[in-house]
Amino acid sequence: MRSIRPLGLAALALLAACADRGPLEPDPAAAPTPDAQRFECVARVREQTVTCSTRAPVSSRLRGAILGGQGQLVQLTSSNVAFDGGTGTFSFDETVQNLLPFAIGTLDGVNADPAGIRVFFHTGPTVTSGWGSVTVQNPDGVGVFTATNQPYFQYPGVLGPSQTSAAKSWQFHVDPDVAFFAFTLLVSTHTAPTLVINEIMAHPSTASEPAGEWFEVYNRSSDAIDLQGWTIASGGDAPYTIATSLVVDPHTWVVLGGSTDPAANGGAPVALAWTGIDLANGTGDWVALRSPAGFTADSVDWGAAPADAPLPPPTGASLQLDSVGSDNLYLSGASSHWSAAAATFGSGQQGTPGARNLAALQAVSIAPGKLHTCAVDLGGQAWCWGQNSFGELGIGDSVGSFTTPRRVRQPAGVSFTQVAVGYYLTCALSSTGEPYCWGWQLPLPTGHAQRKTPWPLALPPGVTFTSIVMGDETSFPTYDLCAVDTAGQVWCWDGAHPSGVALATPEPAVQLALGDREICVRSGTDQVYCKATAVDADTFVVVRQPGVTFQWVDTNEGRGCGISGIGQIQCWPAWVHTPVTPYTSPPATVRFGSLSMGSTWDGSIDMCAVSTTGQAYCEGHNQSGQLGDGTLAPHSLAPVAQPPGVLFSTVQMSRAGQGTPEHTCALQQGSGTAWCWGANEHGQLGDGTTNPRLVPVPVLR
Repeated sequence: MRSIRPLGLAALALLAACADRGPLEPDPAAAPTPDAQRFECVARVREQTVTCSTRAPVSSRLRGAILGGQGQLVQLTSSNVAFDGGTGTFSFDETVQNLLPFAIGTLDGVNADPAGIRVFFHTGPTVTSGWGSVTVQNPDGVGVFTATNQPYFQYPGVLGPSQTSAAKSWQFHVDPDVAFFAFTLLVSTHTAPTLVINEIMAHPSTASEPAGEWFEVYNRSSDAIDLQGWTIASGGDAPYTIATSLVVDPHTWVVLGGSTDPAANGGAPVALAWTGIDLANGTGDWVALRSPAGFTADSVDWGAAPADAPLPPPTGASLQLDSVGSDNLYLSGASSHWSAAAATFGSGQQGTPGARNLAALQAVSIAPGKLHTCAVDLGGQAWCWGQNSFGELGIGDSVGSFTTPRRVRQPAGVSFTQVAVGYYLTCALSSTGEPYCWGWQLPLPTGHAQRKTPWPLALPPGVTFTSIVMGDETSFPTYDLCAVDTAGQVWCWDGAHPSGVALATPEPAVQLALGDREICVRSGTDQVYCKATAVDADTFVVVRQPGVTFQWVDTNEGRGCGISGIGQIQCWPAWVHTPVTPYTSPPATVRFGSLSMGSTWDGSIDMCAVSTTGQAYCEGHNQSGQLGDGTLAPHSLAPVAQPPGVLFSTVQMSRAGQGTPEHTCALQQGSGTAWCWGANEHGQLGDGTTNPRLVPVPVLR
């Protein structure tokens, strides 16, 4: 089945400048006003030039944006600029190029809109240098767009994606003493319908079929769309035509399904029930939405791209499109932009019918802090969620809490590989080895102690790093951040060492652990060395256990622990550096690959470890459910209640400090899906709620 990409029915305002620039991608739900992002053009009469720029505090590559829409653009290009001093005519040729992925200048995607594509003068022309006045000499008409009697130039016909209009001559009458004049432009046009199928429940688990089947449509245009007369088509089924009015407001969702009864459909807010449509559970079905004019607004094929292997829809979970701008043709396959929903709705199924898609966050690094959590996704983008009192989320604001991940405003071109989190401080390591930090008490010179977006740390000349760890930057004198460089040298930063200080280790380090009382390193020979964090003059002392080498180390709250070469956990009191008898894990045959030390509570110390088979085990006080076994009872090392089939690759405990609620996070093997559990009063678990969780729940974004 061939799919025509998502279209939409709207009269949309487009901002445009007279220069070649790149796209802006605002939040589709946020409609900026013309004054917020208008482009200002300046004509220099004697020089015979036209240039444009924007006042908006956005990327220098900004070209223009649909107000309230997708953030895709048109492009205006000026050429053949000329000035006739005898007649006072300043002129140039102007073309319009469509940069949208669908046609403009049309109501239905086929026929030309009589209004065409109109370029309105939002303000001006106004003389900015010299004396006299300037008027538009040859407009195609005047109209009401953002004001009354606005001149406009009209470009007839339909412009498909990437197509450029024929040039029109724009002429201005300029008084003799005018040197410069200015104007701003807005483009008004209708676009073909922009309806996107972006969520599909084909195989419900707590509802019968087809009553529990549904799909969701998103209107990404700035105008309401009435689906009356539209047709739903599906493979092997008779088409169903919507007979009654069903209006989809701009930037909202509507759910179409087999039943409008929540008791029958599993709790989905279905706005219209079809008849005769049955969404199959295999890989051979398809669904399409067709306009009254007969063209396909959007369609989805259950199969996969030619190079991919198709998979059937999951049971009890919808499939969600990762972005309304993504290619949604194929529902399955390795290159598909669809993934199983993780949020729960109605009778316990997974999905977000009638609301923004929440997909599981997939990450390569995750770090829980005091009341917030951060992660780095598979593409190097950092995300943070939870409390944001001091800019610790890196989103440019220091107010509020967020229950789902927010994109960190990292510098252009910077990709992160690892994140570390403390109380109100977050740091990340770039793919080129530079640490960046944001939040409160940055290890920077006086006057720069707080940043709300990532800020690069001062580095020793020519040094780059392979890993970073965060300390306890508030309660006990310690380093704020430490890192291992490419040569195995350990460097640390704090208020006394804003440019970093090198620590002398007996051997080059391959792993680093930083607690409130000691810092430990593991060498390339699998020896562990530790020293006190508060005294620069202290030297590293080897952790001695005859015949034992270590494959992992961590430390916090006066205790260090390591995993021996045979996968046993061994621990020691800070500054003693002699391991006690190896832990007995339940069962005794369990072997571990990594561990994480948490915080102290009433003398007990939280700890979690991941076995070589992917099962997490935790011990400690458990006052916030941070041990993940479904209880609040303290206990020794015991399994975390992981969902069936979910195996973890790493686990990280928060280091919140004594008396503060705690939480724990882990990454799933293979997919990198982030899971968290424990305290959640500020949304630090990232599941869209502030409810505490006693077992792992997926982080949703």
